[in-house]
Amino acid sequence: MFNNIVYFFKEGIKPFTKLDYLVYFVMLAGCFFIFQQYSDLTFTAISSSSYFKGHVLDFYEYNKQFHHLYIAYYDDFGSTVTHYMPSTYIFFAILNVPFYIFGVAPDHVTGITPFLLFYNKTMTLIVYFLSTYILYKVGRVAGLDRKKTYIMLIIFITAPIGFFSQIIYGQYDILTVLFMLLGLLSFYKGDRYKYLIYFSIAITFKYHALLFLIPLMLIREKNILKLAINSLIVIIPLLFYSILYYGSDAFVQDVLNYDGANIFAWPTYFTLILLYLYIYFKGFKKEEILEWSIFYLTGVVFIVFGLSPWSPQWLLMAMPILALGTVLSKHIKKLLVIDIFMMLFYIGQSTLLFPKNVDQDMLNQGVFRVYMPENLNLFLPIGGHIYPFYHMYFYVALFTICLFLHFFLKSPIFRFNYVNEDISNTVNYIRVRFMFGLLCFIIPVIISFTAAKYFS
Repeated sequence: MFNNIVYFFKEGIKPFTKLDYLVYFVMLAGCFFIFQQYSDLTFTAISSSSYFKGHVLDFYEYNKQFHHLYIAYYDDFGSTVTHYMPSTYIFFAILNVPFYIFGVAPDHVTGITPFLLFYNKTMTLIVYFLSTYILYKVGRVAGLDRKKTYIMLIIFITAPIGFFSQIIYGQYDILTVLFMLLGLLSFYKGDRYKYLIYFSIAITFKYHALLFLIPLMLIREKNILKLAINSLIVIIPLLFYSILYYGSDAFVQDVLNYDGANIFAWPTYFTLILLYLYIYFKGFKKEEILEWSIFYLTGVVFIVFGLSPWSPQWLLMAMPILALGTVLSKHIKKLLVIDIFMMLFYIGQSTLLFPKNVDQDMLNQGVFRVYMPENLNLFLPIGGHIYPFYHMYFYVALFTICLFLHFFLKSPIFRFNYVNEDISNTVNYIRVRFMFGLLCFIIPVIISFTAAKYFS
C-alpha cells in the first residue's frame, strides 16, 4: 500500500501537480471543520453508547425512551432515534470505547461534545480513504493500468456529490460503500461466495446494497437453484439481527417497519425487475463482464436515485460506480461536465427538501459556530431564494436527466476500443468539475451568511 501511495504522488499522474493536491486537502480540511449536519451523526453516536451500558437485547427499547428529548427535531422530519440495523451502532460503539472508559462518551442526557462529534466524523473520513484504496484494487483487478486507475481515484475523491456527502454533510454511508467495494473486488477476482458475504454485510448498513448486488449475481449465475442458495447466504446477517431482536417491539416498529426504508413506488420496482430480467437472460463473455457490469450497476443508480426519493448522503453509494464507468467511456469529458450540473441540481433539490438541515445551517455545527448570527437560515435560505426556482421537482427532473445521461453514455457501445487508452487530457475537466461543483454550494452559503450578518 505504501508503494502505491509513493507512486501516486511521484509517478502516477504527472498532469496533476503538487498545487492540485494542496488545493484539494485545503478544501477538504476547510469544509470538514466548517460544516457539519446536526442530527444523523450526533444521534447515531449517542444511541450507540447504550451498548456500553449493557443494553444489548433491549437496545432499541432503551433508546426509544429518550425520543422525547428530540421531539422538536423529529416533529419536523418524522423519524425516530434508532432506525438502523445494529451494524451501524456497533461500529460507533467500538469507536467510542476509549471515551466510555473515561466517562465522557456521547450520551442521551449529556449529549455529545464538539470534539467527540468531529472525532466520529474523522473516523468515517478514514473509512472514506480506505474505501479509495479498495477502489484502486478494484480498478487493477478489473484490468485498468496504474495511470488510469489513479485518474479514476481522483475522479472519485473529487466527485462534488461524494465530497459533499462525506466531507461537508458528515455522514456514514461510507460504511456501506466500503463493503460494497470489497464485494465488487471479490466479484472481479472471481470469488464465488466471498463477494456475497461482503455485500450481505453492506446490506446491514443500508438496504440499497442489495439492489446493486442482484445484477452481479445474475451476471455470474444463471442456475435458479444456485441463485436461491446465493440469496440465502446474502440474507443470513439480516436474518440473524431480525431473529435476535424480533421480540423487541421498538425494533419491529422503528427498523423493520421504518417508513424511510420503504421509499420505492411501483415504477421503481417495475423498472428494476425489468432490468434484472434482462440481465438474467443475457449471456456474457468473460472479457465483457467489466463493461456490462458497470453499465448495469449504473442502470441501478439511475433507477434508484433518479426514479425515487433519496436522502443526500445516499448518493455516496453511487460515486465509485460512476467513477469506474466514466473512465471506461469515450465520452469522459462530457460526463465530467454533466457532473457539474448534477451537483447544481442536487443542491437545489436537497436544500428545498431539507431546509434548516442540508443548507447553510450546517455552519452552526462547525468550528466557527460561535461566530454564526442567530437564525442564520432565516436570511436568504439557499433553497428557493438564492437558487432561482422554488419548485423542488424542477431540480428533481433535471437531476434525473443527468443520471440518465450517465447511464446512456456508459453503454458498452461507447466504451474505448482499448480499455487503457490515455485520458490525461481530462485533467482540466476534473479540476473544473471539482471547484465549480463545490462552488454550487459554497457561494450560496457565503451569500446567506453575509445577508444574515447584515440584517442582524
